[in-house]
Amino acid sequence: SGPNNPGTMANVPGGVGTIAWASVARAKASENLYATAALTLNTASNYLVASNFGFAIPTGATINGIVATIERSFVTSNCRDNRVRIIKADGSIGATDRADSSLWTTTDTVITYGSSTDLWGETWTAADINDVDFGFGLSVTNTDPANQDASTARVDHMTLTVYYTTDSCTCPATNTNWAINMSHSCNITTTCNIGTGNITFTGTGTTLFNATISSKNMENPKTSQTLKIGSKARVNIG
Repeated sequence: SGPNNPGTMANVPGGVGTIAWASVARAKASENLYATAALTLNTASNYLVASNFGFAIPTGATINGIVATIERSFVTSNCRDNRVRIIKADGSIGATDRADSSLWTTTDTVITYGSSTDLWGETWTAADINDVDFGFGLSVTNTDPANQDASTARVDHMTLTVYYTTDSCTCPATNTNWAINMSHSCNITTTCNIGTGNITFTGTGTTLFNATISSKNMENPKTSQTLKIGSKARVNIG
């Protein structure tokens, strides 16, 4: 899901750095307007925190990975990441650091942090990801020994993408199609009425219906797919 833009930007001291970010709201979108931190030699910034990304991950989904991007550049003298950390649903800062060690550039460059399988050292639920406080923060530093001048760090845009999979054994919302993955070996024992939704089957394996299942249509299982109807099952089609 994503990449999503942040709904909220903030300067957060967070126990790191002494330099505050200015014009933080400008990092909500890529528009060549910048959140900035004016760094002198051997200083670091507070966190520039992006949150409130508006995710709507379905309940029960498995979170597989989180990818952050930062579009950034500098003016006058080199700077580099100090810290890049996840912000959890309770507003606390994660311990895993994903800072990039390369020097920033004078032209806007988009840097990617994390991956589709990187959980940033945390365990996540859908509710965590959907929370308005979930996000990530950047602290930047000017500590390169070659630098003798002040540097202005500029951030044009910050985004998050969340990779997840859903449990195909869980009944979806009414009037929603239901694709059941046979390889999940579902044992469906809870009444499910998806109204005008259709039931389809993917993968190979066996699914057991042992409850009342209602839908507009249900496709026939294919080769290597077995649908078993339990003693408590009732399947209503149409």
